Amino acid sequence: MQISELRKRLKRSTLDSSDILPLAFVGLAIGEMLLAVGLIWIGHSISQIAQKPAPTLVQKVDGQAFTVRSTDYDYREPQVIRQLVQEWATFTYTWSGKTTTTIAGKAQSPAKDEGIKVKSKRVPTVAWQASFLLSSDSESSFREAFLEELTKMPHLEGVLAGNTKTVLVVQHVSEPQALAGTTGRWQVNLVANLIVVDRNHPAGITIPWNHAYFVRAVEPPQTPLPDPASDYQQVIYQLRQRGLEIEKILPFEGEKP
Repeated sequence: MQISELRKRLKRSTLDSSDILPLAFVGLAIGEMLLAVGLIWIGHSISQIAQKPAPTLVQKVDGQAFTVRSTDYDYREPQVIRQLVQEWATFTYTWSGKTTTTIAGKAQSPAKDEGIKVKSKRVPTVAWQASFLLSSDSESSFREAFLEELTKMPHLEGVLAGNTKTVLVVQHVSEPQALAGTTGRWQVNLVANLIVVDRNHPAGITIPWNHAYFVRAVEPPQTPLPDPASDYQQVIYQLRQRGLEIEKILPFEGEKP
């Protein structure tokens, strides 16, 4: 009697085939509910992140912090490009015939600029320093060609002899125009006058100095300056920290092409 009774109970506990489909729907409903709860939680988390202000990701040693934002790798602010071209041109072509060095953080008295040798001739020290912003790699040797061309300027010998001074006066810098079919490359037109002062022309001679500058985005310096850094290292680092370099310079006629 006991064995037959046990068999009857086991038969009653076995699921009937008609019960599987309702259970499957119940399981599916529970899964959908869990998925909906998960999506709501993810959406709430993303909403909280989106409402937060941009994090400060960069902080200098002196405590100064910068708020950064995400941009394309080759993107540069138009104002940064314009400032770079204007500062480079002014720095390159303004020659006093003097050079100033810094020792232990103190500027020394100006001394006669002996220039930097380029092949058999010399160029002003400031122009040689600024030339490190020009492209010079396996694809381009523009820096070397520019320095060689610079040695041919007619009043250069007077500058190095201490008899001539030049000042570049910038009148207009155009908005950067992206070059067609490229990314991270722009053209900037600069309208300026080069004032040359010597013994025969104490009031100065004005020479139109209009050029188109072709600029491209490059990798900014990744390593900090050594301490202490030389004057040359500081100038070069400051020029290149904007992540830009000049790959071509062409003269043009007129004022604002």
